[in-house]
Amino acid sequence: MCVTSPNAGWIPEYPVDRQVVKTFTDGRWGVREYSRWPQLLTTGMVHLACIPTPESVIGRTLRAVLWQTFGPPDWLEDRSAAMPELGMLDEKVVQELEAAAEDTIAKYSAIRSQPQRHMEYGNQLVLILRQCVERLRLLPATVNVAVAVAAHVQRLSLELAGLHCYLTIVLPRMDSSSDFRLDVLQVLGAFVNNAAGATTLVRVGVPVFYLQPLTTKVKVWKVVPVRAVGDVLSTTPMSVPSNHDPREYIGAVNLTSNWNTHMVVALSRELCAPSLPGLPSASLLSPPSEASTSKRPRSQPLLGSKDLALPVHTRPPGKKGTAIGTKKVHRYSGARHPSCEHTPSPFYDVPQVWASALRDVGLLQQAPHAVLYFYPPPFLLDTESSLAPAPDQTPPDIVRRDEKVHRYLHNLVRIREFCRARLFDPTIDGKAMSIGEWRAALWGDYTNKDVPSVQGSAADQKRAKRRYEEKNAIARLFGNVAHVKSYDEANVVLLDDRLVDKEVAARSRLVRVQLLWEAHEINFRCDVMALDRAMVPRDEWPIMHRWEREAGISGVWGRKAGAISVLPDTSVELFRFYWLPCTDPRWRVGVPCLQRMVMLMRRWTDFPEALRQLPKHDEDWGVDLYARVQAEVVRFYVRSFVSKFHRLPIPPIMYPIN
Repeated sequence: MCVTSPNAGWIPEYPVDRQVVKTFTDGRWGVREYSRWPQLLTTGMVHLACIPTPESVIGRTLRAVLWQTFGPPDWLEDRSAAMPELGMLDEKVVQELEAAAEDTIAKYSAIRSQPQRHMEYGNQLVLILRQCVERLRLLPATVNVAVAVAAHVQRLSLELAGLHCYLTIVLPRMDSSSDFRLDVLQVLGAFVNNAAGATTLVRVGVPVFYLQPLTTKVKVWKVVPVRAVGDVLSTTPMSVPSNHDPREYIGAVNLTSNWNTHMVVALSRELCAPSLPGLPSASLLSPPSEASTSKRPRSQPLLGSKDLALPVHTRPPGKKGTAIGTKKVHRYSGARHPSCEHTPSPFYDVPQVWASALRDVGLLQQAPHAVLYFYPPPFLLDTESSLAPAPDQTPPDIVRRDEKVHRYLHNLVRIREFCRARLFDPTIDGKAMSIGEWRAALWGDYTNKDVPSVQGSAADQKRAKRRYEEKNAIARLFGNVAHVKSYDEANVVLLDDRLVDKEVAARSRLVRVQLLWEAHEINFRCDVMALDRAMVPRDEWPIMHRWEREAGISGVWGRKAGAISVLPDTSVELFRFYWLPCTDPRWRVGVPCLQRMVMLMRRWTDFPEALRQLPKHDEDWGVDLYARVQAEVVRFYVRSFVSKFHRLPIPPIMYPIN
């Protein structure tokens, strides 16, 4: 066999089929890196031959970062991430890659001359590309993973650019009767093993590397050496290669059966689109047995802990003669707790539409099982202590005391990056945790303890054993997995660019409200994801359909991206808020996200009739319609969440400092 080319002045190394496709130290796939090296022409994937080269006219319109090679020098260890060997690519590199990806997406999305069936594959690439960018921006990773994700962003961006070239230049040439063989495009080209395919590509001006038997009939004008892939790309394997079995079907829909697409989807699923764990719904939880209901009731609802923060009154109801200014703890009867009843905060205001819907629920009965949260629930962080007082002029009836809160705040600054990363790290159990578990995590004692002997009934002993096992599990997670040392009040930790010691954590309103905003925002976004997963089960869906659904959900709080977007970028999103009241002159800002929430809810059980037949265009919305729809959406969401998970959902809040 020989390789000839009628319209290219070089011959690349042929990408021989291999059972295992390896990822190399530059994050690329060596000779199988289709975004940088010609591949064998595959039916339905002609656009891979149309990927521009960096020196081409099209390539010069793309950002140079798409051809840049990354490695350990571009990666910085993130010491705030708690886990060792985790870090991020240089911030400027990430920003340039994000801008390059968005430029390519915008250029592709501007195509208007093609039917929708020709655009479907590119739309799927856009979906995957945005997930990868979010992964790069929001989650710390080891150096190898970070480099591989960055290379995947480059790969998908270049493939999308090749698809744009194919749809706007090459496909029209194919449909034309003209001959473009003298106008050769500066694109990768393709290996072709049949004369018909080679003839077509030559006619439309795409470089061809024709595989054919070497006979005396082959005309040769010049013999050139084969250019090895090692001249351009790394040939040193990473420690963990990416395996690909061409016979394996991985669930991609509407995609041709070829190794390129399979590798793209497989690597995207592995590196860039991990799924968020769900919440167990009330229907999946078994009711308490008769034996358990006959046991002695807990002294406190939900947690049964003396640490439960309760409202403080200067003048408790029903008592007279209490001196003004003295504080007495008012212990509610029943299961009154922020997870069971809406409780105002002294540090921020819940949007009125959310506060009204939450109040309408009333007082929930104690759940038969521990209620779970994805991130520290904000009601553990908005209490006061002797070191961390509530703001001046706060109505005393909404102040709750917890002498541990200043330590919670200080330690959360230290562990927050791990609390975020654990949700999507496949090597860590990222499931939601109970209030008691979050208390143990925030308290910061990460040493394992033996269960002491407890005097009392078998139920008392079982309860004590369960509490110690719960605390030891948290100690193993943070101490052994994350390698976080137990809390030390002398620690000085970094919150974004701010140094935070014990005193700052206790008294700085900026630190407190940022932690509270983040607790609300992450829990709200995760709650929406969990409720939709319970309402619309999709474990058996093809992977691309699941990604499309999650991208649609992420549109509720901003740009459509994917599940990883539940982790907000505080540098960008801190002052964004879409649940504006109708009295705010900027209320139209909230219409698009409200429309996406309605579209999301259409597949939920008992979808309200009042939310059907709404105007499709933003300009057709009036302020009265906006107010009615917003109130109905929030009511329906809160009602649905409570029925599924037997606790109040965490609402979004506006960052309370301008």
